[in-house]
Amino acid sequence: RMSETVKYRPDIDGLRAVAVSAVVLYHAGVPQVHGGFVGVDVFFVISGYLITGILYREMSERRFSLASFYERRVRRLLPTLFAMIAVTGVVSWFVLLPDDFATFGRSVVATLLFVANIFFWRESSNYFDAPAHLKPLLHAWSLGVEEQFYILFPLFLLLAIRFLPWRALPALLLVGFLGSFALSVWGVANAPVATFYLLPTRAWELLAGAALGIGMVPSIRSGWFRESSAILGFLLIVLSIYLVTPKTPFPGWAALPSCLGAALIIHANTGGRTVIGALLSQRPLVFIGLISYSLYLVHWPIFVLVGYAAIEPLGTADITVCLLASFGLAALSWRYIERPFRGTTKDLLSRKLVFASAGLGMVMLGTGGSVLALSGGLPQRMSEDVLQVLDVQQYVGDERHCHLALRHKDDELCVRGGNIRETFMLLGDSHAGAIAPGLFAAAREAGRAGLQFSEPGYGPTIGFLKWGEADKFRILNERLVNLLRQREQIKEVFIVVYWHQAIVDNRYWNEAGVLVDGKTAVSEGLRRLAEMFPTRKFVLVHAPPRGSGYGYHVEARRRLFGVPMSQTVPRAEYLEFRRSYEGILKKAADLPNVTVIDPLDFYCGVDVCPGLLGGTLLYRDDNHLSAFGSDQLVSAFLDYWSGKGDDR
Repeated sequence: RMSETVKYRPDIDGLRAVAVSAVVLYHAGVPQVHGGFVGVDVFFVISGYLITGILYREMSERRFSLASFYERRVRRLLPTLFAMIAVTGVVSWFVLLPDDFATFGRSVVATLLFVANIFFWRESSNYFDAPAHLKPLLHAWSLGVEEQFYILFPLFLLLAIRFLPWRALPALLLVGFLGSFALSVWGVANAPVATFYLLPTRAWELLAGAALGIGMVPSIRSGWFRESSAILGFLLIVLSIYLVTPKTPFPGWAALPSCLGAALIIHANTGGRTVIGALLSQRPLVFIGLISYSLYLVHWPIFVLVGYAAIEPLGTADITVCLLASFGLAALSWRYIERPFRGTTKDLLSRKLVFASAGLGMVMLGTGGSVLALSGGLPQRMSEDVLQVLDVQQYVGDERHCHLALRHKDDELCVRGGNIRETFMLLGDSHAGAIAPGLFAAAREAGRAGLQFSEPGYGPTIGFLKWGEADKFRILNERLVNLLRQREQIKEVFIVVYWHQAIVDNRYWNEAGVLVDGKTAVSEGLRRLAEMFPTRKFVLVHAPPRGSGYGYHVEARRRLFGVPMSQTVPRAEYLEFRRSYEGILKKAADLPNVTVIDPLDFYCGVDVCPGLLGGTLLYRDDNHLSAFGSDQLVSAFLDYWSGKGDDR
């Protein structure tokens, strides 16, 4: 039976084709492929099955060599990876702005060290956020997971087989599977970014395949049962691709159907080919499966770099060209890089030469990546026209130092404005940080001073903890309440939050441990805060518009590539955008100590909301005001303090 688990199976290449096609079509933005990223989970199950089957057989026959195993992994993975990194680096020289090129350099080093998943986790790159989609090597995170598994799992098997009886191995795998899965379920609610990227919360997917690879699951003798299992497995994968979305807590329970589906198909076809197995064994699918590794590697940099230069979302024709280019380059890569290094060069390259060549390639590419990182992305590549725009950085001086409440003790928080004791507080997320220059400039002019208590992604939802950031919200909510109790001189609290995200996009745990929507959490949280401190005035400030043409990054790319692009948002579009949340603000304003400031006429003219004023950027990115943009709101805050700006 063991030999059957490792011989070539065309149906597995067909399953690879389904997995890689799902990923590629998801990245292409095909609307129906909401959960195409589950293709990676299918890959993990396949890898766990194949690698463990080979390891188990060789160890059982006492002919396993760790050096031989790693040599096969080097031949299989590194030549194509090196080529992809090198070509992507050359193209990125002409395409990426300095900051992004420097990030690319760091990601090159991380990818070569097999820790790309850890790198993107530490970079706080939520896989589904727009900024993450400007990173050409983001997809290398999954290679990091697999490579870490390839390094650690053979060592685990060797130790287990040496010191434990064979019959203990299934029990160990089961414990590992259950532990990793439990951690994954816990992690999607408490540390979603880490859970998405890291091996401990993904290992169960690889171990599911490993269980099949060592024959833990009894063979299916009934033909009807095998057919039913394969059909069920295929349906589970297809339904996952269609039903899972980027908003689904993932991996956790949501990854189980696709992994179970892959395992069912693999196992059902181990003892003989099913109808699904025959379908997956068709030549077109087998070919796509054969080129799946190359296709996975090349498609993402193509979409990222083309989209980066186009700035605007890619149209159907652009996407079609990217898809054709991806498949074409993948076929060439498979034919002229993958196959030669895996097969015909075995007699030409000794093991020592393979490892030496791999080491040399890593050093050369790693040196290049390090140069990019240390030089800040070689800004001298850019024209003065582009560099002038890039001077509008995210935060400088107080704007960087003061907008990190978690990093400061209460007595270290910034008091800004006039040289007097603070009488108000600025509270909120990154939009509070962005609006701070204008508010504190107005405070200086009005002879006031305020305390800044802002942290990226935070909003004062008293009694509710944001899903995925529960610990952060617990700490900040407690500190906020204590600060207001201790500093009785603070009479006003300006709350600036990206309301659409807080109310529409986010979910929160209530005190009973039940997940509730943002409308409930924000509305009830504001009410509790206002009633807890009835003598304080709480001032809710509308966040600015969101425009794809806003910000220094877009403006710099527009100048670099000469792309004509609208840098305005229709006023009507902004008003429609606000309807998703302004009912919550109006409801809060019914409380006696809550009011709303609406700088609509500062954000927008009669017809449009501009992204520039007199040629100067009003926004840092697609929704955060620049320091210059924030300064335009000085009069709005002065009007409020003079009694003219209460929009209750």
